[in-house]
Amino acid sequence: MSSDIISFQEVFAILRRHVLKTILICTLGVGAGIGGYYLVPKKFKSRAVINIQAAYFQIPLVGDLVGGGSDSVENKAQRESLLRQALNNDFLDELGEKYKMFRYSTKDRRHMGERESLFNRIEYFGIGSNSYQISVSARYAELAYKLTEEVINQMIATLISERLNKLNRARVAIQSNIDALKVELAKGAISPQKPDHSALESLEVEQAKLTELEQKYTSQHPNVVQQRSRVDRLRSKHKTRDFLKNSHIDVGKLPPIDRDNSIAASQRALQDLHDDLFRRYNYLNIVSDMEKSPDHYPYVSILEQPAIPSAATFPKKPIFAIAGFALGFVISLLWMIFSELRRGTFASPTHISHILEAPFLGSLPPWISSSSTKKALPAPPPG
Repeated sequence: MSSDIISFQEVFAILRRHVLKTILICTLGVGAGIGGYYLVPKKFKSRAVINIQAAYFQIPLVGDLVGGGSDSVENKAQRESLLRQALNNDFLDELGEKYKMFRYSTKDRRHMGERESLFNRIEYFGIGSNSYQISVSARYAELAYKLTEEVINQMIATLISERLNKLNRARVAIQSNIDALKVELAKGAISPQKPDHSALESLEVEQAKLTELEQKYTSQHPNVVQQRSRVDRLRSKHKTRDFLKNSHIDVGKLPPIDRDNSIAASQRALQDLHDDLFRRYNYLNIVSDMEKSPDHYPYVSILEQPAIPSAATFPKKPIFAIAGFALGFVISLLWMIFSELRRGTFASPTHISHILEAPFLGSLPPWISSSSTKKALPAPPPG
């Protein structure tokens, strides 16, 4: 007896019987895929690239007071935090209202879902140590371009504002120390001072907060970096006060010459500290005035301007056509199997006769009821 495995010739015969239906169904599938391409809403995406230099976090002459170092993972985390800070709820609400993207008012709970949907359309990710690609998707090409332009302007404005705030905080801290030194220098004579317990307590509280944050987050986390900067400023202030306190010695017990030398040395030390802080303060004023100019932001630059997209990012006609063809082929294959099962077998009666090595005598007629017209049995084949 021959093997009962279907041969390649039999498979080819089955495919030949259904080739026209297979071609027709696959063609219809491709047509349906292309039709779906025109029916599915389009999605356009406009993108831009901005660069935030490492110098953004550095302030010469006062860098030891306000923090900021070389470009590192810490600075990268601060960059991403600033970009996320720019996309606040107020900006998203203003953007959605401006371009009529919201259906519900801000008082409606469903408005939060619309705001979240708008936020998900905005993408930003690093493409290098300093550069970030920002893209926004929308149903229309021009709308995607306008949204991307708005997001870029908002991010740049936030970066500039945060740097100016950092400069201003450093300037205020230095100014307070300069004022304290002016009072001491104006006295001429050095008198004992009482320790400033409030400043020390404030430093201890901020240090405790920093310790708590370091236990929760990494050292590069923005909250940890900000709290560390605050502690450093308080510690610098406290050291200045300690210097002023420790500089007050009991000059009455010294000989006249030593007394004069001690007073002059203390005054010179105070004057040197005052001059150093005053120099830093003037430098901060110059930097702040330069960076307040709307056309001057040397630390933030746009490497690639947003543009109106020429083609939709979704859907893609070739992908939909291939998906339609694949679906049509699967349907045609299932139809082929179903049709062959209806025939009762995958092999012809002649082939079964050859496998069983027995002559083919005939086939039984279908069941005939008593009310049906009697039909004669088919005659057996000759031979």
